[in-house]
Formats: sequence, structure tokens, C-alpha cells
Amino acid sequence: KIEWVNSSLLPKLVEALDRDSTYLLRISSLHSLKNLYYSTPSDYAGEKIFPLLLKGCKDPQANVRMTAAKTAVDILHFGVPENLGSQLKT
Repeated sequence: KIEWVNSSLLPKLVEALDRDSTYLLRISSLHSLKNLYYSTPSDYAGEKIFPLLLKGCKDPQANVRMTAAKTAVDILHFGVPENLGSQLKT
């Protein structure tokens, strides 16, 4: 499962989060990351998925930033992976 995510799904989501894509595609990708986060081991999710959400928080489009922030909050209510460390500010 993780191998398929690493080789097929995650690269497509990274590509969709590129700023050259439409903002609606970036928002849809962020929603996909949330579902992916819940279905992968926490160490993998913290290492590979959460940084993509943080990237979304820096998007030039306000709708994308808001979606990324809401998604991050939802994920953090699920639990904070140990390996997030300095990526989070309180």
C-alpha cells in the first residue's frame, strides 16, 4: 500500500499542488491529502503528507491557504505524529 502511494499517488498530488495548476485542483489535492493522512502510518504521514499541507498554507491563493489550514487543524485533532517536531509553531 505505501509503495503504491509513494510511487503513484503522492507524485501526482505534489504535481497538482504546484502553483502552475488551477486553485481548484490544489484545493482538491489538499482534501485528498487529508484522506491519505488518515489511511497511512503516522510516521509516514508526518514525514511525507503534512509538509505538503504546510506548502499549501503558503499558497498565493487565499482559498487554498484556508483549505490547507482547515485540513491541517482536522489532521492535528486526529493526532500529532512524533516526527513533526519543529515544523509546527504554537
